[in-house]
Amino acid sequence: MTMQQEVVAEPNPGPQTWAMECPTFDLLYGGARGGGKSIFLILDWMNHASLSAGKARGLLLRRTRKQLTDILAKMRPILSKVGWTFKESEWTWIGPDGSILTMAYLERDGDAEQYQGWDLSWLGIDEAGNFPNPEPIDKLYATLRLPGVEHRIRLTANPGGAGHQWLKERYVKPAPRFTPFAALDREGQPLSFQRVYIPARLKDNPACNTPEYRSFLAASGPPWLVEAWLNGNWDITPGGGIIDVDLINDAKPPSGIERRVLGCDLAFTEDEANDECALVEVGRWKPGKELPVQYHLLWVDHGHWTIPRAVSRIIEAARVRCLRWVRAEGGPSGQAAEPTIRERQAQGDAPLFDFGLVSHMKDKIAKNASFAAAVGMGLVYADKSAPWWPSFRDECMIFDGKDGKQDNQVDGAGVSFREIDSLPGNEPTPPKPSDAPPRSLAARDTERARIDAAKKRTNEEPRRMWRR
Repeated sequence: MTMQQEVVAEPNPGPQTWAMECPTFDLLYGGARGGGKSIFLILDWMNHASLSAGKARGLLLRRTRKQLTDILAKMRPILSKVGWTFKESEWTWIGPDGSILTMAYLERDGDAEQYQGWDLSWLGIDEAGNFPNPEPIDKLYATLRLPGVEHRIRLTANPGGAGHQWLKERYVKPAPRFTPFAALDREGQPLSFQRVYIPARLKDNPACNTPEYRSFLAASGPPWLVEAWLNGNWDITPGGGIIDVDLINDAKPPSGIERRVLGCDLAFTEDEANDECALVEVGRWKPGKELPVQYHLLWVDHGHWTIPRAVSRIIEAARVRCLRWVRAEGGPSGQAAEPTIRERQAQGDAPLFDFGLVSHMKDKIAKNASFAAAVGMGLVYADKSAPWWPSFRDECMIFDGKDGKQDNQVDGAGVSFREIDSLPGNEPTPPKPSDAPPRSLAARDTERARIDAAKKRTNEEPRRMWRR
């Protein structure tokens, strides 16, 4: 009697099987929710390891540790049945042939640095749409250098996430689906490998293609997102149309901008960085008597900073960019930053910019209404070749006014737009740091005299110099 072997898992016929059999180096498998993306990654790794004679070394990534536990729960009943052992302390799977798969998460972009010395043959990014920009993923391409083994990178994603735009531009737009194409670098020059997009479809996954699951998806978000998730439609505009980034004009900042303001969205904490902070500089320019005003997005900075660190970033930006006006929301974060800025200005450790607090608003749509309206009227401009633009654009695209999404850069812009029309103008355009003349002794003495005068005014009228 012939004994039948148990089939632990196998790919669904159609796109999931085609993705596993595809030899293209860089592959995105994604589209509809419920298309079997995570299972595809698990099976693709097993297939890769089985062809490596025990030499395979893989790294499977998610954005957060909590997300990582979700795919681990799917892996346990599959890998453990075919002889793989999971080392809890190292989050590593060891295969019966010696192949090794490590599971990790990149909660912050800088976390990719710790893998720079690794030699890998396989890289899997589950739910790549959770990454607002591709930079942490791009840093890991250099790890695919293990000799004697075929190399591959596999990503999965749904449309509508924080990384919607860069995934669409990199994988979906360049060629028809299922069609490999030459990969390009950021300057548009061809690279030595190919990419391909294979759409995941709900109808091809019997485990999820049920009326019940479809009804769950239909109730899980706004119509544009439901359409994206059900049909894997990457052409749906995320964000519900609140901020239509296609209406932001692409232009270099003009000379002679009459006023500039730095809007700050700060995360309240004094000892550890939790939520992200963002600084957004906006300039107002009137090109002519008969022409409408223009608002230029000039510069954006963001990161996970403590309040003291955020204050230092604000002071440095004000110094380098010659800022006169800086505004933050008057919530706990702004209130925590204000006394430190005043103290450092009084000590001569910061330029004498005007730092003020605007009213704290919990309604995200209301507090960003001025920004959204200016975009809708075609009055907002940005240099779309600037390094900060992709991340800022992606946040605008997914902004829907609800909590739980990364929107600090949008909120920073909202602060700037709420204030910029009410501030005095006639301030000079800042020189580039490389063009700034060296400080003379006379200039230093003049600045010291201003600081001494500021200290005197602070003692006599402590509120006047900080508030309008």
